[in-house]
Amino acid sequence: MNTSINPATLGASPPPFFIVGCPRSGTTLLSVLMNRHSKIAVTPETAFYEDTATWPWPCDPSTLRRLLSEWPRLSELRLDADAVVAACPEPSGAAEVLATILSLYSGSLGKPICGEKTPQHLWHAGRILEDFPDSPVFCLVRDGRDVALSLAAMPWWNADLRGAAHYWIDAVEQARRLNAAYPERFVVIRYEHLVTKPGETLGAIMARLDLPFEARQLVADEAEATPVILPRSHAWKGMAAGPIDPGRIGFRRKTSGDEEDARLDAWLGPTLESLGYGAFGAARSIADPGIPASGRDAGVAGTSAPASIGACEGAQALAATDRLDHDP
Repeated sequence: MNTSINPATLGASPPPFFIVGCPRSGTTLLSVLMNRHSKIAVTPETAFYEDTATWPWPCDPSTLRRLLSEWPRLSELRLDADAVVAACPEPSGAAEVLATILSLYSGSLGKPICGEKTPQHLWHAGRILEDFPDSPVFCLVRDGRDVALSLAAMPWWNADLRGAAHYWIDAVEQARRLNAAYPERFVVIRYEHLVTKPGETLGAIMARLDLPFEARQLVADEAEATPVILPRSHAWKGMAAGPIDPGRIGFRRKTSGDEEDARLDAWLGPTLESLGYGAFGAARSIADPGIPASGRDAGVAGTSAPASIGACEGAQALAATDRLDHDP
C-alpha cells in the first residue's frame, strides 16, 4: 500500500519540512531561527515515527482517537485527539496523521508552513522522504568532538564519551547515505556555518522553501519564550533561544582534558578529516561551501569515512533514555 502524502488530500496546506541530525548538533538553534519567520511554525520534538511505530496502521477512527489521547506529545502541541480525528477520519497510514497534526499545529499559530524537528528522526529520514515526497529534510552536522563532549554531559545520555563518539560517526554515515540517495531534498547544513554566517545560511535555507529570509529570524527576543523549547528541556536547550554565539564552536573542547582530546582524535580522526575538520589545536576550517545550489554538501556526500566503530553503542544509549523527560 502506498501511504505517501497526496497533496490534494491536504487542501492548500504547503508541505512541511523536517529538521534532523545527531543530538547536540544545532537542531534546536535552527528550529528557533526558522520559527521566528512570519510564515513558519516549528514544533517541539514529536518523536512521531518512534512513538507510533507499534500503532496498528491504518487505524479506524476510534482506535486512532484512543492512541492519540494516550500520546502525551499531542498535548504539548496544544492539540487534542478529537481535532486530529475530525480532520483525518480515515487515514491511510502514519504519514497522513502526522501531516494533519503538523497542519493543525501551524494553523493554530496562524502560520501556513510547519516544520517538524526531532533529531533522532535522522534514522527515519528515508521513510520521511518517501512519505512526504514534496518535503525537504534539513540535517545539521557539527564537529564530532563538540557533539560527543556535549552528549556525554547530558542528563539523558546513558553511555560514556566513547558511545557518544560512535553515535556521531553513525549519524554522519546515515547523513551521507541519505544525501547520496536524495541529493536535492536531503540538505546538509554545517552548524559552524549557521553560527558564523547565519544570514547567508538561513537565506539559502529559506530559498529552498521559496520564502524570503526575514531579518527578524536573527533577532533574539528574551521577553518571548519560543514554543520550540519545552520547559522540561530548557536546561540543555535554552541557550538556543538567545543570541547566536559563534563562541560555541569548540567551547567544550576548551575545558576537555588531554586524555579526552587524544581519545576523541583516535576515535573520530578519519571521519573528522573527511569532513574538513582539523585536529585538536589546528585551525578550524571547513572544506565545504555550506549549502551549494546542487543540494549536496561536499563534506558529507564526498569520500566515505571508514565503517562505524561500535555501531550500536550510541544508539542503544539514546534508546535507553526516557525521551519524554529528556528530549535531545
